[in-house]
Amino acid sequence: MGRLVSLGLMLLVGVLVYNYFLGDVAEQQKSKEVFQTAKDLGKSIKELYKAEEQSYYDDGKYRNIIDPIKNVIRGDKDLNEKYRPQVDEIDELQNKIGDEQSLKERNSPSYDVEKEKLLKRLLDQKLKELSEDLDE
Repeated sequence: MGRLVSLGLMLLVGVLVYNYFLGDVAEQQKSKEVFQTAKDLGKSIKELYKAEEQSYYDDGKYRNIIDPIKNVIRGDKDLNEKYRPQVDEIDELQNKIGDEQSLKERNSPSYDVEKEKLLKRLLDQKLKELSEDLDE
C-alpha cells in the first residue's frame, strides 16, 4: 500500500514538473500555482512549528510532561540512584530557561535570545537521552 502511494506521488510530481517546463501556457500556469501553494503550505507549517515550539516552553507545557516523569524517578529508589544526575541536569536547565524567560518578560538588556535557544536545545537533548535510557 505504501509503495502504491509513493508511486502515485512520484507520478503526480513528474506530471507537475513536466507541465511546468514543457506544458502549454495554461499547464505551466497551473503547475506554478500548485508549486506556489506547496511553498506557502511549507511556510505555514514552519511558522506553526515555531509558534508551537515557543508556546511549548513559554506556556510551560513541557513541565506537564517532564515533572511527572521526574516524580516517578525520584519516587523509586533504584531509578533515583541511576538517573539522579540526569534529572538534576534537567532541573538545572529548566531553571536556567526560566531565568532567561524572566529576563525576557522584564525586557532586560541582559536577555540573550541565543542563550535561551541553546538552553532549550540542551534540554531537548537531555530529555531525549533520558527517554532512551528509560526505554532500555
